[in-house]
Amino acid sequence: MVSVKQLQLPTLHLLVEAGVHVDTWHLPAEMAESRDVDGSAIDHNDVLDFHNLLENEAVFSAAVAELTQLQFDDAGADSTQDGTQNDHGNDHNSDS
Repeated sequence: MVSVKQLQLPTLHLLVEAGVHVDTWHLPAEMAESRDVDGSAIDHNDVLDFHNLLENEAVFSAAVAELTQLQFDDAGADSTQDGTQNDHGNDHNSDS
C-alpha cells in the first residue's frame, strides 16, 4: 500500500526507525515551464488530423527523414548518415 502525506521531521524519523521505506519525489521540470496561453488545447479533431497525416506515406517519410537528420546533426561527426559509428579511419578488418 502506498500513502502520500506531508509530515513533520520527528515523525519521519520515527517511521524510518520502524522500518518504513521513504521515497522522495519531485515534480518533473516540465511542470514549472510556462504555458503558451494563446494556444488552444488539443481536441479530438487535432488527433484525427495527426492520424491522417501519419497515414500519408510521403508526409510520414518526410517526418522520419527530418528526425533522422536531427539525430545525425546532434551526434556530430562520430556517426554516419545511416547511424553507424565512424571509426575515424581506423582499420578494423578481421581479415588481417
